[in-house]
Amino acid sequence: MPILDSAPTSTLAATTRRSCSVRTALLTGLAVLVVSALLLPSSRLTLDNARHALDYPHGQYGSPIDPKGVVCEPDQSQPPAPPPPPPPEPAKAEQCVIAGKVWEECGEGDDLCAKYGEAALLASRVYTGPALRLRRVMRKAQRGESIKIGVLGGSVSAGHAITHENQPRIYHRQIWKWFQEAFPNSEVTFSNGAVAAQGTNFHKLCFRAHLDEDVDLVLVDAAINDQRHNQDAATNMEWLLRGLMVLPNKPAVVQVQLLALLFEQISLGGDLHTPVAEYYGSPVISLRPVILPLILKDPELIREYYYIEHDGVPDTRHVGLNGHDLMAQLVIAYFRTVLCSLSHELKPGKLMPSEADDVPSQLLMSKFDLASPAPTYVPMCNSTSSHLRPLVAAGGAWVPEITNRKSYWTGHKPGERIWFDVDLRQTGTVTITYIRSATYGLGIAKCWVDDEASAVFTDGYWTNAASIGQNIDIATNVPPGMHKLTCEVQAETHEPQGRTRCMIAAVVSA
Repeated sequence: MPILDSAPTSTLAATTRRSCSVRTALLTGLAVLVVSALLLPSSRLTLDNARHALDYPHGQYGSPIDPKGVVCEPDQSQPPAPPPPPPPEPAKAEQCVIAGKVWEECGEGDDLCAKYGEAALLASRVYTGPALRLRRVMRKAQRGESIKIGVLGGSVSAGHAITHENQPRIYHRQIWKWFQEAFPNSEVTFSNGAVAAQGTNFHKLCFRAHLDEDVDLVLVDAAINDQRHNQDAATNMEWLLRGLMVLPNKPAVVQVQLLALLFEQISLGGDLHTPVAEYYGSPVISLRPVILPLILKDPELIREYYYIEHDGVPDTRHVGLNGHDLMAQLVIAYFRTVLCSLSHELKPGKLMPSEADDVPSQLLMSKFDLASPAPTYVPMCNSTSSHLRPLVAAGGAWVPEITNRKSYWTGHKPGERIWFDVDLRQTGTVTITYIRSATYGLGIAKCWVDDEASAVFTDGYWTNAASIGQNIDIATNVPPGMHKLTCEVQAETHEPQGRTRCMIAAVVSA
């Protein structure tokens, strides 16, 4: 069997094309030789030689060629394809310039990312959502309009143990400074409404006594003072958010979750706040995901991030200067990402609106009932820590005192009374905020509105490690008009040393 019969078709085609080309060239050459022999008799090539060459173009033992039988098919092979063009260079993202400097998260010059890593920065952003209100505040600042920033919180935000010269390092002061630098054409003002030893149970009632009504951005620090065991923490945060969100400028509310390691659980009230924050679109930035893994690996870092008492023992309830620095840097890093995203407009859907002013009609912490929308929440509060709405006594023997850098109306001896004028514009509830502590020597007070027969008792002593404010309703369904709230120190006490001191921080009507 001929060898070519077993060759692939493509091989045969290629061989045929090469043979065709060779034969054509050979016949052309021989024709030239014949003509030369006829014209040049002296040539050594004779006609016989020419005939022999035509008969045996491949030599005596080659295959004879019939010129008439040669069929040359057109060469079907294609020239090699040109190399593909190089892929286009990826479009460069628009550079984000903040305070005159190009900024890219985890890019060149991002010291925070270089130290802690991108994963830690992302972990600190417990909830960010679309940040609709925060975006609106930043656009307002970009237009050169004035911005007001306010803070609600406890002792860390109040500057616990931070000396006067280090006040600029308190986390919210650093955030304020960043806003001024990022928006140089806007007048950015700041007010600190933090009250030591108070959580959302106090702030939900008294935020108007500690913030300007026209605030644009509110930083809320309540993760520590809202204890994890207090199941009311979520409800209190919900009412606080609803009250803040309907203020005149519809402010953005950002929750700043600090970390304390002093209590029975690492988990704090902030873990109860997060679902509420998500429901109301309030971003949450937390210190815990960043520093707790480091401390678990190296407990000596507690001294790095927390305040050190005069006896050299770390105070694991209050962060120190480095803790303030890190909390500020985490919030600022998040704010930068929001600012750099403003060039991209969020696209609303047909079913899902993107309105920053929306406040849900239903309470998250209540039963779903479309027939009963949540009421507008506008409490009236007078507080011992407020310069906007100070708590002024109408009379009595109690005196204003400062305890552990906190101010209260204080009664010491059994039988001492204090009274306040309360003006209700509509039927409502009269509430007081009193202090509970295991170490302040607190006893029992008897309080009533107008009629002593309906009195309520408050007990300031408990075994909890926290010294913190608690609310108690003194009277409900109180009709509109002027009323008299009275409190009296009682002889009975549960305090182990028999002390009877009583302390009031605020009076609220709602």
